Amino acid sequence: MTDWRFIRRLYGRRILRFFRAYLLLFAVHQTITIPLILCGVVFFHPKSEIRKAMSDLEARQKETGTFPETLSPRFADQFVLTTSPQYEAYRLRYWMIIAEKRPRRRTLLPFPFRMWGVYAVKPGCDDGVRAVLSDLKTRRIWAYIAEQEGYAFNFRKSFIPDVLIYAFWISAATVCIRRQKRAETTTLKRFEKFRDALFERRDQTGRFPESLEDLDFENASEYRDAFRRREFLCLANLGIGAIGATATSWRAPFAPWRFGRRTLVALEDGSIVKVRGRRAVERFYDVVWAAKKWKNVGYFHPIENKLEFEEGELPFKRIAKANRILKRSFFLSLWLFFLVSYLVRGNLGACYSYVVGATIMALLARTLLAFALIPLPIEPIASFYEFMAHTVFGWI
Repeated sequence: MTDWRFIRRLYGRRILRFFRAYLLLFAVHQTITIPLILCGVVFFHPKSEIRKAMSDLEARQKETGTFPETLSPRFADQFVLTTSPQYEAYRLRYWMIIAEKRPRRRTLLPFPFRMWGVYAVKPGCDDGVRAVLSDLKTRRIWAYIAEQEGYAFNFRKSFIPDVLIYAFWISAATVCIRRQKRAETTTLKRFEKFRDALFERRDQTGRFPESLEDLDFENASEYRDAFRRREFLCLANLGIGAIGATATSWRAPFAPWRFGRRTLVALEDGSIVKVRGRRAVERFYDVVWAAKKWKNVGYFHPIENKLEFEEGELPFKRIAKANRILKRSFFLSLWLFFLVSYLVRGNLGACYSYVVGATIMALLARTLLAFALIPLPIEPIASFYEFMAHTVFGWI
C-alpha cells in the first residue's frame, strides 16, 4: 500500500474520532443551553418592565408638576422607589431611582455567580437601566432594600443554597475521584495478572499467546478492565513491541482535555507503561490498528517509564508533521481574520495593538472551538455564549 493511501485512511480514522468527540461536547453544552432558552431564562429581560415603570413616573410628573413619591399599584409589587431619605446613600452612589424588590437568582449556580440585580437611574444616564453584576454587592444592597420594605431577604441566609450546592458538587467530585482511583487500581492489578499469564504461557510454549483463547483461565473478569468491562488485548502477533494492552482508554477525572486519557501497555521486556495524554493514547491505538492491516509499521519500547515509538515502513512521523502544519495554518487563518477585521474598522496607526488583539482573539477562538463551544441558533441570538453572558455573568 502506498504512503498516500495509508495517510488518507489513517486521517479518515482520526477525523471520525475527532467529530465523535466534538459532537459529544457540543451535545453536552447545548443540553445546558436549550432548556434555559425554552423556559425563557436566558432571554427574560427586566429592562422592558423597569422602563415602563420609569415612563409611568415621568408621565405622572408631567401631569402633577412634581416627582411622584410612590409607584403606581401596577409596579409596586415588583419595584421600589428609592427617593426616600433612607436610600440616599445608594441613590447618590448609583443614581438609583427604581430598583427591583428582589434580586435575580440563578438556582443552578452558586456564589459568586448566583445573584444579580437590576435598577433604573436618572433619565439621561445611558439607557436608563443598569445591573449590579457583583454577587456579594447584590446581596448587600437587596438585603438593605428588603429591610426597608419589610419583606424577607436575609444576607447570611442567602448563602445557604450556595453552601448546599458546593457541598453537593464537592461530594460528587470526591465520589467520582475515589471510584476512578479504585477502578484504576483494580484494572492495574488485573493487567499485572494478565501480563504474568502471558509470560507464563510463553515459558510453557515458547511464544506469547495471540489471543485470550490461548490462555487458560477460569474467571474471564480477571482479564477485563474495571471501567467498561472490555477484555484485554493480546498484541504479540503484531510485531510492535507490545504484547498486551487495555482494549479501550479511560479518562482521568477533571484532567485537562489533552492530558486526561489513560491506557495500559505491556511490553516484551515485561514492563507495564501507563500511557498518558490524548495524543499518545491515540497514536498507540492507531499503530495497533495499522499493524493489523500492514507489517513492519513500527516498534514500541520504554524510555523512563514512557512509551516511545520508532517508525517502520509507514510514515507516522509525516502524518504528525502534517497535523502540526494544519493546526498552525488554522491558527494563522484565525489570526489573519481578526487582524483584518481590526484594520478595516480602525486605522493603521494602532497596528501594534491590533496585532496583539488579533493574537489574543485567535487563541481564544481556537480554545473555544476545541471544546465545541459554538452557537446553536434557535432564535437569532440564542447560543451558548448568550447563556454565559446573561445567566452566568449577568451582562445586559
